[in-house]
Amino acid sequence: MTHKNKLLATVAALAVLGIGGYAVASSMHDGYHERHGGHGMQGGMGGGMHGGMGGMGSFRMERGMERMIERYDANGDGKLTQEEIDAGREKQLKQFDKDGDGSLNLAEYQALWADVMRERMVRGFQRHDADGDGKVTVAEFQKRFKHMAERLDGNDDGSFDMKEMRERHRRHRD
Repeated sequence: MTHKNKLLATVAALAVLGIGGYAVASSMHDGYHERHGGHGMQGGMGGGMHGGMGGMGSFRMERGMERMIERYDANGDGKLTQEEIDAGREKQLKQFDKDGDGSLNLAEYQALWADVMRERMVRGFQRHDADGDGKVTVAEFQKRFKHMAERLDGNDDGSFDMKEMRERHRRHRD
């Protein structure tokens, strides 16, 4: 692998990790607000990432399963067999295997990942775009995290650390 290709692969991997990290942080933030009625954009759904039966976590899992059935149910019977899943995944891999070598390199996988995550990304964009003008301003981007340090600061020192995060999580879980 040439130096240029290594550099491109590294940049692509960092971009994927950065986007994934943002998605996780945003999801955690959403889950916090869904559980605690804060400034989240969805509010009122109840539950959260750690919601029990009937909670937001259960809803998300159910919605994910619906999308999986929609994507892979080849015969339209509303059920999935392992054969349908395997055939669907193979077709999906082939769609993004641009060089036709039967496998995905990082760039090809990144395209597949972006395609699969697009719906989630659009929802995240819409949650940030408070006025619905199709643009996310700095103020809109900051709004959902505006009072995060204040909310997570367990010892009133103006900041939070992992110890405070774990303690807060433990208290809300119990």
